[in-house]
Amino acid sequence: MNLPTCSAVTTTSVFCAPTSRCIHATSKTPRRVTLLAVVDRRLKELGRRALKLGRDVYKRRPKRFVGEIERGWRKRVQVS
Repeated sequence: MNLPTCSAVTTTSVFCAPTSRCIHATSKTPRRVTLLAVVDRRLKELGRRALKLGRDVYKRRPKRFVGEIERGWRKRVQVS
């Protein structure tokens, strides 16, 4: 899926909806630029964490993964 990149932002991880006006072009105040930089960093961090979790989930065979989930579920039920 190709999403349009906002032309007001230099990184490719901040996108604007294709049917709406770009909110980034309305103001280039230092606070807005700082906020967008923080959001962009957080987005990249969450993306890396999601990929790591996905690798952890899919590296195990399905039978082993289900067994681990079952054991965790049973431990949780016993504690309650």
